[in-house]
Amino acid sequence: MAKNFIDLALAKSPDLRVYIYARWPRQGKEDFDTAWLKKYTGGWDNTNESKDYFERLTLELRKAYPRLKILMVPVAHQLCGQEHCPLHRSIVTGVGSECPLVFAKRKDGQRIPVQVTVAPIRNAAGEIVGGVEAFRDVSPVFRDLEKARSIQSIALQHDLPQDARIQFSTHYIPHDIVGGDYYGIRQLDRDHYGFFLADVMGHGLAAALYTMHLSSLWDRYCSLLKSPSAFGRKIGNELNRIVKGGEAFATGICGLVDANRRQICFAGAGNPPALLIHASGEFEQVECPGLPFGLMEDAPYDDTALPLEPGDRLLFFSDGAMEIHNAESKPPASFTASP
Repeated sequence: MAKNFIDLALAKSPDLRVYIYARWPRQGKEDFDTAWLKKYTGGWDNTNESKDYFERLTLELRKAYPRLKILMVPVAHQLCGQEHCPLHRSIVTGVGSECPLVFAKRKDGQRIPVQVTVAPIRNAAGEIVGGVEAFRDVSPVFRDLEKARSIQSIALQHDLPQDARIQFSTHYIPHDIVGGDYYGIRQLDRDHYGFFLADVMGHGLAAALYTMHLSSLWDRYCSLLKSPSAFGRKIGNELNRIVKGGEAFATGICGLVDANRRQICFAGAGNPPALLIHASGEFEQVECPGLPFGLMEDAPYDDTALPLEPGDRLLFFSDGAMEIHNAESKPPASFTASP
């Protein structure tokens, strides 16, 4: 099992470092030290959970892969706490996974971006007896992602309109180094302001490239926002034209703010419901139904008018805001409309 996992990891990158985590012996009649210090007999009689077994496994893997750095992490020395350790979760759940980008630290203190892949090790009976964790140095890819982030951040830099009748505010935190969200705000004439929010399916570099295309579409077609549904159809068709087989689409919303009439007209594309917060502190959900941009050609979109009162605030957000967790690892409470 361990060799199969390492072979799969090597197929992704030869620059690999492998850590073997020894699973602590199961509690039984013997105390921990007695069980841990037993000699491995070659069978599955609980000696396969001893220090000797994992040392032999490490030596065998070193012989099989002489060019790899393979280390055994003793039970008493964990690289991270159990509550945050991906390998611990893998051993407990029996499920392997590839973790998001994390940073390791060299002896000289330099931080190294690494991709961590974990998998449980099972005995002949299918029982989990340990785990293997591979660290892949992704420094070259990370440098490219850093450059991509700088370019994407420029596309998201908008001079927010200044108008005593209305105020705009934005806040953006990508899931990864680069993200799949795009937004734009622009003054169309003295009383009208156009806005656009889109969340491309997925994360990472592919989603970020689609947002750069959305940025060019925004610059080209924002004048169509005098009719949000027309703008939505145009964006959807342009995105559908470069996407094959529904491999990518974007949920979102586009609209027109009429500062003189205190009204918003918008077209939804599967965006999460907006929140309309009144000056009294009460709030209500504003549904944003509609097919995601790019999902199909000539998708229909409808214009919805929403009147506003002095002091009202309207919050649009992507579904990333609904995926966050608080310090207690709990998702935010569900939004409920006020009476």
